[in-house]
Amino acid sequence: MKQVLVTGANGFVGAHLVEALLLRGYEVRAQVRRTSDLSFLKGSEPELVYADLRQPETLLGPVSNCQVIYHVGGITKARNPSDFYGVNQEGTRNLLGAVAQANPNLERFVYISSQAATGPSRSDNPKSEDEPPRPITDYGRSKLGGEKEVWKFQNRIPFTIIRPPAIYGPKDKDILPFFKAINRGIKPLFGFGKAYISVVYVKDLVEAIIVSSESELANAQTYFIADKRAYSWEEAFDIMAEVMGVKAKTVRIPKVALLTLAFLVETVSKFSGRIPPLSVHKSKDMTQRYWICDVSRARRDLGWEARHDFRAGVTETVRWYRENGWL
Repeated sequence: MKQVLVTGANGFVGAHLVEALLLRGYEVRAQVRRTSDLSFLKGSEPELVYADLRQPETLLGPVSNCQVIYHVGGITKARNPSDFYGVNQEGTRNLLGAVAQANPNLERFVYISSQAATGPSRSDNPKSEDEPPRPITDYGRSKLGGEKEVWKFQNRIPFTIIRPPAIYGPKDKDILPFFKAINRGIKPLFGFGKAYISVVYVKDLVEAIIVSSESELANAQTYFIADKRAYSWEEAFDIMAEVMGVKAKTVRIPKVALLTLAFLVETVSKFSGRIPPLSVHKSKDMTQRYWICDVSRARRDLGWEARHDFRAGVTETVRWYRENGWL
């Protein structure tokens, strides 16, 4: 029975990963901070370990005597751009340094990066792992920075890098506003041309993460993990409306209006000291034409394919949202 560490275990993806690992018989250490909300871990029984990615001395104990580390911890929202780099890049460096010092025989370090680290596709050709990364936001650049930190340890620590696109599913709060808007009868579309996205249901992502950690072929490899095909925003929203049983009207929002609104919200948030609910970097992401990726490498190396298409994943997500009073 392997002992593993999951960083960011109390978060959306981390909590799902902890649950799946426990079901597979792994001994799971769940890294959280003293101030973390542990509600997503209710019903699971991992060993809680308290550490902070920005405090290297707290990481030595959690990383020792485990065979696999799943580095899910990071931030997707921040008050200041420097916070992205402090957690997503420097925090990853701190964790790897602790591994090199306290656990030199680690079997695999799995870093959960993001499609944002590569930037959007330039055409309707899905982006492959071999294409040069061109991130367009501080978040994307910080996740790419985390990848670079991983590669610096390639001669000492076996690793795999996972790049998911937009992740959705039970417990997710980031895409929840879209579900709420459609539930109110509004389908918000940005700009006036067709735009396409790759997505992944959280349970499919978790399966790919675990499979990659168990595969020798995945050592020193990077993988996009996504649904079998991409969706236009219109198609995705239509599916969501059908699953929820509502009629929704399309409301097109000019890109410049969204960017302007994001700038104003971000400015006001700086004075309030709160993390902005809409940021310039997030609006840049939402106004790109092609966020699509090629999953053929994962299919070839890992024998992995998404079990849920978007309709099936949305059906489970809506059921969970409604049962828990989120929708």
